[in-house]
Amino acid sequence: YWCVYRVGVTMLWDRRDLTRLVRIGVVGSSVVSVIGLLQSMNALAVNEWLTPNYASAHHILKLMTIGRIVGTFESPNYTGLFLAIMIIAGFLVLAKALFERREGAPDTRRLRLTGLWLLLVMTAFMLAASRTSLLAMMLVLPVLMVLFVRKRPRGPSRRHARVAVAQATLALIVLAGAGQLIGSNLPKIEGARSLDLVARLDIGLDQAFGDLPDTSSSMYERLLRWSVALDRWEERPILGWGTAKGTESVADRPPTDNEYLRYMERYGLLGLFAYLLFFYALMREAFVRARSAPLESGLFTPLDLAWLNLGIGGTMLFFNLMAGAYYNLQIFPIVLFLHGFMV
Repeated sequence: YWCVYRVGVTMLWDRRDLTRLVRIGVVGSSVVSVIGLLQSMNALAVNEWLTPNYASAHHILKLMTIGRIVGTFESPNYTGLFLAIMIIAGFLVLAKALFERREGAPDTRRLRLTGLWLLLVMTAFMLAASRTSLLAMMLVLPVLMVLFVRKRPRGPSRRHARVAVAQATLALIVLAGAGQLIGSNLPKIEGARSLDLVARLDIGLDQAFGDLPDTSSSMYERLLRWSVALDRWEERPILGWGTAKGTESVADRPPTDNEYLRYMERYGLLGLFAYLLFFYALMREAFVRARSAPLESGLFTPLDLAWLNLGIGGTMLFFNLMAGAYYNLQIFPIVLFLHGFMV
């Protein structure tokens, strides 16, 4: 992690590199999305020769039975988190393009390409069906909308920003609906039932507000794991138990699926404080950079990168309630490189 961050910090970047970084994100997320769509249909027999090489048996089973794609990640939740980050970046690009259009500098080509790319990413996001990533994104986007508007000077420019944010939000909703429609009408793996994001949200609401708890639900299983972690933390609240990978009581346990409890159990309150301090430092730096960065036109500026890093931090803070991103080697190096690049 430190080496990746240092590469971001110490290299001599210029604005062209920032544009290249955006293009890499577009291409990378498109590859993840396309592979996810192929998995959903098992086109080209991709699930026989590609997917098992990097995804766990549990999530392969989910893919084969309910159609939750894993993309190029280990699980659908991390696929959803990565795509949520890309959607946040796409929202910033879309809002800025719409704003510049109202300011008299229309770029219809950028709008069309961004819309097509977001449709592809949104379709894969719906098939990954990560409820946690969706809720995290829904909490973060309104904050970025407010920052986007308040950064503009009072007067016509701020009014234009409000309209651009409203249009970009409406576009995201329409694209989500279109992605849901496309995903639900794709051919499915033989024997798999379609359980996309909307269906899983409906199930989650039934489980949360139903008369009886569903003891087979993922939320019920998480609550049981959390209670075990809390019981162990109460025995050693300050320093925790350490990694304890060799102990019989921990070796065969399923993951805690809550990164805060994971670090409380392992490293106590001191470890949890250090963990939260780390995220605070990342988000504070992004917030300070966003306040000081000037307004500029263009595809993606240092201000947009600061906002994106702020959004990533907020998304992960919520995501880590139900899973964990810091220890995931497929996600967190991307985060620290983007942060180092911003610095």
